[in-house]
Amino acid sequence: MQAFKDRVAVVTGAASGIGLALAERFATEGMKIVMADIEAAALVSAETTVRRQASAVLAVKVDVARPEDVERLARETYATFGAAHVLCNNAGVAVIGAARSSRNRPAELSEEGKAGPMAQAFGQALSDRLAGGYSPSEVAEQVIAGIRADRFYIVPAQPEVKIGIGIRAQDLLELRNPTLRLV
Repeated sequence: MQAFKDRVAVVTGAASGIGLALAERFATEGMKIVMADIEAAALVSAETTVRRQASAVLAVKVDVARPEDVERLARETYATFGAAHVLCNNAGVAVIGAARSSRNRPAELSEEGKAGPMAQAFGQALSDRLAGGYSPSEVAEQVIAGIRADRFYIVPAQPEVKIGIGIRAQDLLELRNPTLRLV
């Protein structure tokens, strides 16, 4: 996609961090912005910020873990703008929630109520990546560049990220549980 002006970008997790940076960056390209987040107060504040740059903004309180909320987001987006040209599924979970989650985890890997080795490794790797990674605005720039280049996947350039993706893809192909990688 080369032309961004007057197109519609939908960003989940848009009230802060990378999501807010994406919304702001899309706004500078002349896009109409749909901002979705679970944090109502932060969403109101972020909406005010993005409105200064965007021709049109729709802010919707959404919990992406609830299918009915996501369906409502789609309905409101189409009712307001008639289309969605870019969708950034950016909503995330706090490290502690993701690291301790046992949803979809095989029983033998369950760490319910404790931070076991997998949770600790995940939490540490994520903390390290966040500490040494890109700023939200740098991520937003990479997303814009990726869209302009018609890339479906937009992956950071660090070699260790690409290695991790390769390991995870191989785990999936071989139908095995995630490989524990201590970085």
